[in-house]
Amino acid sequence: EAVRGAEDVLDCVVLYPLGRVSRVQEGQMLHAGSTSANAHVVAVEGTSDDLDVPCEALFRDARFKAANRLGTVNSVNITRLLVQTCHFFFGYLSMLPPAAEVA
Repeated sequence: EAVRGAEDVLDCVVLYPLGRVSRVQEGQMLHAGSTSANAHVVAVEGTSDDLDVPCEALFRDARFKAANRLGTVNSVNITRLLVQTCHFFFGYLSMLPPAAEVA
């Protein structure tokens, strides 16, 4: 969804380890890949660590990287961790019964 509408400036390839993500995650990725002309979702055998090997090789090739304007997005960073922590607290608090009003 994040790349929809940017077809003229962005082409996104998503690799994920086949059989190692939840059915919900896979469905979300495949749906986005089928509805966005610039999103290409590919299931690959192996682990996410196995997927890093060819990706790292491409990023080390300076000529290829520059010619194809490669970039990467990694979900492991402190900002995402902090945002997700807030979601867990929000989810927990929203499941609690309402507190009694104090008169």
